Amino acid sequence: MRYRTRRIPRYSAAINVYQFQSLKMQRSMACESSLEFDHLFYLERDKTVAQYQVQPVTVSYLHRGRMRSYTPDVLIVREDGSLLLREVKPHKKLENCELKEKLLAVRAACLDRGVGFEVVTDEHIRCQPLLATLRTLYRHAGKKDSRATGGTFLCAVGENGSVTLGEAYELCDRLEISRSTPLALMFHGQLQWLHDKPLSKDLKLDVTQEALPSSGK
Repeated sequence: MRYRTRRIPRYSAAINVYQFQSLKMQRSMACESSLEFDHLFYLERDKTVAQYQVQPVTVSYLHRGRMRSYTPDVLIVREDGSLLLREVKPHKKLENCELKEKLLAVRAACLDRGVGFEVVTDEHIRCQPLLATLRTLYRHAGKKDSRATGGTFLCAVGENGSVTLGEAYELCDRLEISRSTPLALMFHGQLQWLHDKPLSKDLKLDVTQEALPSSGK
């Protein structure tokens, strides 16, 4: 495997380039499709992902007796140090037998080098209403005032507390803090909700264990 980054031009007449502003990586990520763009919302929220890079490395692999090269869409570095290469594809394209054969060969080459490889599709990524919710939450996740007031909000909700989103907004108003606060806490995993429910004032939010203060035991 050759660790050579494939550069995507910021603007191109030949392909659509989507710029994703990553909070986790603190820089802009260039994606070649809207599906790849949507996939990054999940990586931003996944706490097992320490860091990631788009169009990261070129994989050399053997296919039908010839050495070929392939550049997966994302390299993921897990918190435990393990590496995973991920390819993002529309599910429809996986009906192509030649492509499936090629991806199996790429996977084998990665595993030989101790690197995981998997394919995710629009069926994994464009799950609604979850994706729409993540898009909305992400707009609030990086706001400095929301991060600063998160502890105040959680203390007001109380240990093992739960509120509806509407009640959370009212609580923010009483505390005189930004209404972005509960939305940022949702994105960062400190408030949980049922992912099959759309974002609404009736949505129930529960404080997660990781958001609770340490008991010191």
